[in-house]
Amino acid sequence: MKKREIKPALEALKKIKMPAIEDKGLRNSIITDHLTLVRAQKRYEKDVRDLDTVHLAAYAEEREKVTDLQRQFQIEKDPAKAREIAAEIETHKDLFAAVRDFNKSVQDLGEEEVEINGVPEADFLEELQKQDFDLGQIEALESMLIHQ
Repeated sequence: MKKREIKPALEALKKIKMPAIEDKGLRNSIITDHLTLVRAQKRYEKDVRDLDTVHLAAYAEEREKVTDLQRQFQIEKDPAKAREIAAEIETHKDLFAAVRDFNKSVQDLGEEEVEINGVPEADFLEELQKQDFDLGQIEALESMLIHQ
């Protein structure tokens, strides 16, 4: 499972009524993978914060200034003033390059794999039929299912 898939999977797992899953082995597999994913998500969030520090900490004041300029641009009614604001925003090329690097690093981090045991798909789907579960939740959990 990719790190970027963890958060949606955790949200879907929260909606499973564990006592309703009669198969004890399946229930234990789900719980084990859930704990693995919770820990991995915490590490992933810390890693993203660390990337923010590495790539963008030096630009903290400039980021605030550009954010304010972007807000001004969005509400500015006078086209001439809006062009001035846009021109000023565009002067912050180093900041935008750092943001692109940060975004690329976060994207690369999100593509990294997290090892989980996985859950047998057929057994999982059979147990889910006993619960109120929608296709979006199943989609979020697809990468943790073992296809038999």
